[in-house]
Amino acid sequence: MEGPFDFTLTGVLTSVANPLRDAGVGILTVSTYDTDYVMVKQENIPKAVAALEASGHSVRWVGSSFRMSVNDLQVLAERFRTAVEAAGTTIHVPLPRILIQRVPGVSVYDPDSNEITYPSWEETPVTGKAGQERAAFQTGEAITGQQFFAGQFRYFFVHELSHWLQMQLPARRELKKVQDKYSLEAQANRVAVAFLASLPEERGFMERTVARFERLLAAKEKPLPEGESGRRYFNELYGKLGAEYPYFQYQMVLDAWRSPARADWSKALEDLRDAPVQ
Repeated sequence: MEGPFDFTLTGVLTSVANPLRDAGVGILTVSTYDTDYVMVKQENIPKAVAALEASGHSVRWVGSSFRMSVNDLQVLAERFRTAVEAAGTTIHVPLPRILIQRVPGVSVYDPDSNEITYPSWEETPVTGKAGQERAAFQTGEAITGQQFFAGQFRYFFVHELSHWLQMQLPARRELKKVQDKYSLEAQANRVAVAFLASLPEERGFMERTVARFERLLAAKEKPLPEGESGRRYFNELYGKLGAEYPYFQYQMVLDAWRSPARADWSKALEDLRDAPVQ
């Protein structure tokens, strides 16, 4: 907790401890003459941050930045599956295996192996890290490239889980054969946004993510030629978009967030079942 606090001030520690208690996060506290330190287990950091932001606190990273572990991602995947099943969707495919390793700046779901590969900051090339630092600067926040990287790919992990969910539908089993990649990606973003927006403890994270993507879009030059359809351009150049690819993903996230039904989880799943993607 960022002090100093006046010695006579009361309720400061309670304002932090209560939301963590309600979220089921165990804590260890140490009090000094001008502030308090609240410690949580590393695997509980995502839940703790979400709970604190949902209760109105601002969380700022200092020193060593937050990283997602395989265990953190597995917990998030279990929450996703539970929400899917609770909404009445039958699961045919086991949750994907999660790998954290060097990939070229993206998270990837492979339907053949049923694996999600999540990028490792430590194994990201220097040029990739420089790009993340530049993006962090463009958000206008006092964050590092690693902090931006962690938040961005936490969202895109849920996006990849949405691709896994698309595999549950008989008509979508052959994801690699789908021609309309734009609709496939837009649909995955609508599901990911609806899932995160429907969870009170994730709302702060989602709002922060959307705000960052919005600032990044404002800082980027629009890749589309004048009068060109975004869907057609994306589909024709899919796999060759390179540095232009994030532009389309960020725009899809904003479109999903601005939808009146953004937090309607049941509607997102209904659209997933009913909307044809060829």
